[in-house]
Amino acid sequence: MQITHFCVKRPITTIMFFLGIILLGVIAWNFLPQELLPPLTYPQITVLTTYEGASPQEIESLITRPIEEAVGTVNKVKRVSSISKEGTSIVMIEFDWDVNVDFASLEVREKIDLIKEKLPREAKEPIVMKYNPFDTPVMRINVVGNVSPLKLRKIAKKNIKEELEKLEGVGSVELTGGLEREILIEVEEARLRAASLSILDVSESLKRGNLNYPAGNIKQPFFEFLVRTLGEFQTVPEIALLPIKAEYPLSEREKKLQQQIPEEKEEVEYPESERLILIKDVAKTKDTTKERESISRYQGTESVTLSVRRQSQANVVKVANLIKTELEELKKSLPPEIDLKIAYDQSKFIKESLSNVKDAALQGGILAFLIILLFLRRLWFSTVIIISIPLCILAVITLMYISKISLNIISLGGLALGVGMLVDNAVVVLESIFVNPHQEIKKKVILGTQEVGSAIFGSTLTTICVFLPMIFVIGIAGQLFKQLAFSIVFSLLASLVTALTIIPVLISMRKISSSKEKKELTLTKWEKIFTFFFKYRILTLPVVSILFIISLFIFLRIDRELLPRTDYHEFTIKVDCEPGTPLEGTDKIVKKIEKVLFSLPQIEEVSINIGSSSEKPEEKAIQSQEEYQAQIFVKVNRKIPTLEVIDILKERLKFLENKKVSLNFLAQESFLKEAFAQQAPLVLEIKGDDIDTLKEIGLNLKEKLEKLPFLYNLKLDYIPPRPEIRAEVIKDKASLYHLNVNLIAQTLNTSIKGDVPTKFKEKGEEYDIRVRLREEDRNDIEKLGHLLIHGFYRDKKINVPLMEVANIRKDFGPTQIKRTAQERTITLSSSIYKTPLSKVVEEVQKILQKIKLPFGYKVEIGGEGKRMEESFNSLKFALILSVILVYMVMASEFESLWQPFLILITLPLSLIGVSLILLLVKIPLNIISFLGLIMLGGIVVNNGIVLIDYINFLRREKKIPLEESIKLASSRRIRPILMTSLTTVLGLLPLSLGIGGTQLMQSLGVVTIGGLLSSTFFTPVILPILYYYFEKSLQYLPKRKHKAVEPEKEEEEGEEERKEEETYIKKKLNERQKKLIEYLKKNNRITRAEYAKMFGISIPTASRDLKLLSNLGIIEGKGPLGPGRYYILKKESEL
Repeated sequence: MQITHFCVKRPITTIMFFLGIILLGVIAWNFLPQELLPPLTYPQITVLTTYEGASPQEIESLITRPIEEAVGTVNKVKRVSSISKEGTSIVMIEFDWDVNVDFASLEVREKIDLIKEKLPREAKEPIVMKYNPFDTPVMRINVVGNVSPLKLRKIAKKNIKEELEKLEGVGSVELTGGLEREILIEVEEARLRAASLSILDVSESLKRGNLNYPAGNIKQPFFEFLVRTLGEFQTVPEIALLPIKAEYPLSEREKKLQQQIPEEKEEVEYPESERLILIKDVAKTKDTTKERESISRYQGTESVTLSVRRQSQANVVKVANLIKTELEELKKSLPPEIDLKIAYDQSKFIKESLSNVKDAALQGGILAFLIILLFLRRLWFSTVIIISIPLCILAVITLMYISKISLNIISLGGLALGVGMLVDNAVVVLESIFVNPHQEIKKKVILGTQEVGSAIFGSTLTTICVFLPMIFVIGIAGQLFKQLAFSIVFSLLASLVTALTIIPVLISMRKISSSKEKKELTLTKWEKIFTFFFKYRILTLPVVSILFIISLFIFLRIDRELLPRTDYHEFTIKVDCEPGTPLEGTDKIVKKIEKVLFSLPQIEEVSINIGSSSEKPEEKAIQSQEEYQAQIFVKVNRKIPTLEVIDILKERLKFLENKKVSLNFLAQESFLKEAFAQQAPLVLEIKGDDIDTLKEIGLNLKEKLEKLPFLYNLKLDYIPPRPEIRAEVIKDKASLYHLNVNLIAQTLNTSIKGDVPTKFKEKGEEYDIRVRLREEDRNDIEKLGHLLIHGFYRDKKINVPLMEVANIRKDFGPTQIKRTAQERTITLSSSIYKTPLSKVVEEVQKILQKIKLPFGYKVEIGGEGKRMEESFNSLKFALILSVILVYMVMASEFESLWQPFLILITLPLSLIGVSLILLLVKIPLNIISFLGLIMLGGIVVNNGIVLIDYINFLRREKKIPLEESIKLASSRRIRPILMTSLTTVLGLLPLSLGIGGTQLMQSLGVVTIGGLLSSTFFTPVILPILYYYFEKSLQYLPKRKHKAVEPEKEEEEGEEERKEEETYIKKKLNERQKKLIEYLKKNNRITRAEYAKMFGISIPTASRDLKLLSNLGIIEGKGPLGPGRYYILKKESEL
């Protein structure tokens, strides 16, 4: 190839070029963002709509269903699910993975705008939000100290949260735990009624009475004054003195009239007010704390948890380092009793994982070097080949930076996988240079590289083309494999360029001596092995076929799972108490669990979060953790498996089963488990119309599944109706007084939950001023009925008691209604204990087949099982497509249809090793190991390409008989086959051990090693035998066909014409040209300068002679135009 010729002739230029690549690679390495996973965008959009006071049934019919129908028509919608709970509708739209979420959210907004008029007027504007479960906190920090919870939260918010949010790359910081200051206006219902006031009057007076308002400017000759009205509260006691309204005391007759039925009530003319009613007259003002919504503890001590999230494109490691540096600075300014503890640090996992993968790549490179040194037994040439590894890696790093690919365990895993393959092309080039007969070193290097240039290009192309179908892989597999595929493709391209450029340059710097005597031992041993199998070829093929059938049976029986399981020595306990349990009740249960945890020596660290206290309303509305729920984060000693600790805990916490407490243990078995924490590994969706029927089916199914030993934490998400107090509006009476549902609901909401009409400002801080009934009043149903609401009757303003326009009664009501695909749904979820998912699904399906369901009801398997099925189906398609592409590339390379087909027959041979190694190491088949199968389709054919290509060469060029050429090719090609295969296998070996962060890629390495080892042994044996039989069978039909269609007479006429043409050409040539032809038959090549010197002619004359021979098709020019161009005799020329 011309590029090799150029590089060998200009070694300094070539070396400078690669030094530039090294420099760029080192710089790019420092600038590449480091993260645990590639940027993953979950294709889901959430629509949140609030409608205060509405029941779950009303939310479902009035809001959820119309929105579901509207968004269901959006392009590429995969699944629509919803949750309808009191006052809130949450509709979740899941799309195909290839959808642009930004464009999809715009289309969802358009669809919702079309149905806005159908929604209740009192409902708030629907909020469209993008949802991404992979956006987990970068760091969780616990603020602990011997101070009050109020002061602790204040320090966490003012001194830490606000400072962290200023850091580059930090997106948000969420607080959990502690107490917040609040100014509470506790209204007494009796006094309020006596003053003929509504609680909304109190709220409205606070909103109007706490203002600073500009009034314009006053200009004077020398000054201009700003006029401001100052009415904001300066002190808390001042709030109690705020007037609510002016009121004239009613007479006894007027009081009686006010309590009569409106139809009989006389019109009363109120005189002008004689006294003011202040807030202190109807309520007490307290400087207190907000009602607690969350509790946080660290190692049993009260704390405030700060969950730090990064910006979408920020570097996790860089952000974490900035946070740690800032925390060290903050510690200096914080009170001495305050301490900061980092409970979770994602950058720690990233650094460990990347370090382990880098170590695996380094160890693989060293092992590959030792194999090459063992075969070559020459330090310089072995070093030259190994030099290609760091060169290729730095080139790949540069390409990754240009392509905006981050350093993560996926992309770096691709680099580690490619380490063993990086030297393959260099090994082939070196072998070709060694066997080239030329003595002059540069010619030997150039010609040796040119001879195999097209071959290594073809083999590289076959390996690369197996990754092209990755663009069709959907689901989480497609998201992960894109970066892996890119890093491997970049590695292979860099390997090809390196083998054709810098490797020949470095080899040409040393003299090459013959090494035939060093190869004899390997060749002799292999010749004996191959001769044995070839001699008994009739038995060899059936035996190997039986082995393949057995391996296929084993492979089909191998268990399957979506993702590899890892042990990060952390787990989470999700605690679910009975719905309606207050925060204090949940805390008591959690304290009992904490006590058990602290009694175990295997536990290193425990932090808990009970409830949630999100500051953003939309996050609070969709917050899944209620007051009766808690999360306990546990760190385990690294020397002990996490599942063993969980087993111990299950036994010790059995006493909680009698207290209707559900515990869900989430071990970090999969590296994406935290992102998919909202779905258990196994989820059964029970669908139908009636919730009670769904509950009965769910309980029956749960009872049967509990008998399976590998299932635990079975949880039916049916939440039993909780006790509630209903205020059912009497609409005809309400309309009589010009009252609407919204006003009535607002009155109740302010009375019980409280309203925050304004804020109290002090020293630059703002605190809520909350208006609500005092506790004894809001807990008394009778007193709630006496609440006054301002209405109108006959154009007169009157006060209407709540009991007049609403029936207040106790009842039970559903907490929430779930829907999937526009059907009511209850889910039964379960965790899996040490059992592959495929086996679990198989057993569950057997149980489902035995259950008779009522008409219109069905049970579907979801969760990880559904995602696994989707990913495996798309991977199967990618595997088939990659095999087709490999065949097409080989067919183009060989210009044959049957020879590539022969090579593809050897692909199943790799399955023997794959099945055996998966069975031995007991690793289930997952999407990562399935990628190994796809990779094998592009790797193992290279051995077949080398063999078939050399057999063809011996038969075509050397005219060696079929059987002899097969034996000779098998013996001579075994050395490069062994070198390339063993370097790849040993390069993958450290990755396959699954140490630290390499656990994710372990299954891929194991599958590739198993397939390569079996194909390395079977391909040089089986492929030549298959070639022999096919060639023998094809020898007859084509020849007979040929003789039948071409008469002998025509052959003779054609021969005469050819001889006449040959005579004519010879007459046309001069003596110099005739002698040149004879010279080229013996010496292969000649340059223009050599031809001119041989006959003592000028360069222009030599050019004319050579041009004529070239035009006649006798010779052809090679190399670039100029002094280095040479000429050879054309192969088809008979002169």
